Amino acid sequence: MLTIINQINNDRNWGSHIPESLLVAQMEIVKKKIEEHPGRYAAINNPIRIVEFEYYEGAWLVDLYREATNNIKRFERVLQQMKKDYSILIGKSMHIEKVLINTRPIGDLDIPQISNEIQQNKYTGIEGRDIFWDDNL
Repeated sequence: MLTIINQINNDRNWGSHIPESLLVAQMEIVKKKIEEHPGRYAAINNPIRIVEFEYYEGAWLVDLYREATNNIKRFERVLQQMKKDYSILIGKSMHIEKVLINTRPIGDLDIPQISNEIQQNKYTGIEGRDIFWDDNL
């Protein structure tokens, strides 16, 4: 189960962020090109070029679909294990009940904001904050 959770985390990190490894990989390719053609790649700071693709080959979409399908399978396995573990913990079969709320209030943004502060080592606690909390959520 730990292997599955680690893979989910790695996939999320790689897919949702520009990973440092992607930048390092690109720099390795650039270094090799400069070594192969020293005069061709002079240091030019202006313009700075960025790549924007208008279209993608179908293989990209197939790969994205395959990754999403694999992640869904992993999520399902983790959820089943969590439900099993929780049932053991409480000593009976557990049930999930969905609570439908029409509109998510802006005050509920406190949770991701605090989470972001924790990740950036800027969290100082909730004292003095006007924290939104709805017992129905």
